[in-house]
Amino acid sequence: MRHYVTPSRGIKIKMKGIVDMPELYRFMKRWLEDKGLVKDESLEKKYVERIKGNTKQTEIVWECEKTVSDYVKYKVRITFLLIGISEIEVDQEGKKLKLMKGDFMIEISGYVEEGSESWESLGPLTKIYEKLIGKSRINNYKAELYNKIYSFQEAIKEFVGLR
Repeated sequence: MRHYVTPSRGIKIKMKGIVDMPELYRFMKRWLEDKGLVKDESLEKKYVERIKGNTKQTEIVWECEKTVSDYVKYKVRITFLLIGISEIEVDQEGKKLKLMKGDFMIEISGYVEEGSESWESLGPLTKIYEKLIGKSRINNYKAELYNKIYSFQEAIKEFVGLR
């Protein structure tokens, strides 16, 4: 059973302007790793790039999960949508940086997943656990994941200079 802590379509961060995408990418990945939501090297489940004239459109999907117990998992999905992107070169303190200019949207959704195959095999015992113990624990897990996701959103906004 899924217990969303965000709207099912996710919370959005929208910005228009110039972003150091490789740095933002690294920052976000480190943040997720620090919270234990990334286990393997590749978060990326989808990468689609379309060239339109001298700009491009990119869609990237990351999926993360953390096993909290044999009964509960945290699941987070991050979608990047970059529209009308062009590369620009900026001189910063004597260094030339390649940055991206365009419209950026990051969508974050997350939920607590309850149950597993091993629990389902217990039959009626699972229902007893869910009613007596599981409900309050699930609420605690939901609160914890909610706090992580919304602090992640704030960290991203701070990184890119949004208020």
